[in-house]
Formats: sequence, structure tokens, C-alpha cells
Amino acid sequence: MENTLGEYDPEYAQKTFERAERIKFDKRYFEKFIVSGNENLLNKKDRQRMYLANHLSHMDPALAWLNFHREGIRMPMIPAGINLDQDFLKNRDLDLGRLGAYFIDRDLIKKDTPEAIAHKKEVIYTTRKFIKDGLDLLVFPEGGRKNEGELFHDYDEGILRIALNKAKNIDIVPVAFAYDNRVEEKFMPIVRRGNRESQLGKILYYGADALSFIVRPIAKAIGCNVGNAYMNIGEPKPLSKITGRFNFSKDKRVEAVKKFSIEEIGRLYEEIKDR
Repeated sequence: MENTLGEYDPEYAQKTFERAERIKFDKRYFEKFIVSGNENLLNKKDRQRMYLANHLSHMDPALAWLNFHREGIRMPMIPAGINLDQDFLKNRDLDLGRLGAYFIDRDLIKKDTPEAIAHKKEVIYTTRKFIKDGLDLLVFPEGGRKNEGELFHDYDEGILRIALNKAKNIDIVPVAFAYDNRVEEKFMPIVRRGNRESQLGKILYYGADALSFIVRPIAKAIGCNVGNAYMNIGEPKPLSKITGRFNFSKDKRVEAVKKFSIEEIGRLYEEIKDR
């Protein structure tokens, strides 16, 4: 089966990174982007990894992507919502599929139609191929963006279960994100009134999201308090040490990694909040 969910382009990614640094991408949206734990990124960086993170903003994967490139760390592939595969981004030379994302239609995948079944198979194939090829993954198991302080009310095991079915000698790396003021914060009530089913719902959902990222640099330029963004990276831990060296049941693997990630991401998040 041919992968049509996204195709990482290292040359395109490097050019995009150089452009992001020229325009000071993170400074356009925040006072500071504060990263803790980069020493953990550099520790045993040649081993295959799955990063697991909480999800608060569309800036989460963007800031992770920026920091990975700054530190010279191999870019993980990112399963992302289909709402980020947008022509208006590609027209601004921001093709996320070429930057490491592969897209999942979460509305479609819940259905029981031939199209949904084909999409599920493609997601499984793509994820397993990345693992087989020795690539890293960055997964946001909460699915959609959550409110600050409300970590893991939901935990989508889908990608985790698919990846762990084949992964053996892999490290799990917990990552926490936090913000003084999310880019989307004031627009989230409008986003949540929208949906991806009706035309009006799509206008509210996608329009409010897009508008928040247009307004934010303007707000910062005129002196509004945009606050800082934070990324706290935990220590890589081998899968075998999380599950128990001889515990290779798939369900027990998933439960052990889920428990580990919730506890560790929560701890890393609280470290940020306790600053």
C-alpha cells in the first residue's frame, strides 16, 4: 500500500527551519520559548524513540519541531488531525506533511464505511512502516487540544497500540507543554462552537483557529501580554524497563506505557507550573 498520509522531506524541512529562525518564529508568538530537559534529548539520541506529550495548542508540535531542529535531533513523525492538512498553509509554504506530519481524519475513522476502513488500514500501515524503518514518533494521546491543567481526561490508545505492536527496542520520552497564554486561548470558545460537519461549523472551527494565529503577532507587536511557552522533556526510558523485560503482552505494554506517560507528563507539567 502506498503511503498518502504525508511524506517527510528533509531538504524542505531544513529550508523551513532556516526561514523560521530568520523570522524568529517563536518570538512572533511568545515573549520566550523556555525549554527544560534538552540534555535528555541528547542522551542516547541514536536510539529509536516514541515521544508522548500532552496537547494544549497547535503550537505544541510546531515548538517541538523547532526545538528538535535547534538541537540537531532527528525529527519524529507526528500523527496529526486532518484539520492541519490545509491548502492555506501549503500556499504559505508550510506543507506540514513534508515537515513530518501524517494526517488522521478522526471523524472518518470512527465510522464503519469502506472509506473509513481503508483510512484505518492506511494509518496502521503508515505507523508500522515508520516503526519498522527505525523512525521516531511524536504522539499526543489526548487527541484534541485540552484546557490548561486538565491533563488526560481522555487518552486515545490508537497510535500507541499500533506502534507498540511492532516496537521492541525503543525508548519512551515524556514531554510536557504549558503556556502563560495560548495562541488560541481567546478563540477557543468559538472553535468549540464549530464543527467539521456543516459548512457554518467548518467556518467557525477553522476560521477561529486561523484568525488566532493571524491576530497573535499583531497583539504582541502592540504590547499585549502574550507570556511564555514552555516545553519540559523527560528522560528517555527503554520500553523493556517500563513493561518489564519479559512482559511482552500487547495489552499490558499499552497499559504500562499509558500509566508511565500520564504520571511522567503530569510530573513534568507540574515542574513548569511550580516555576
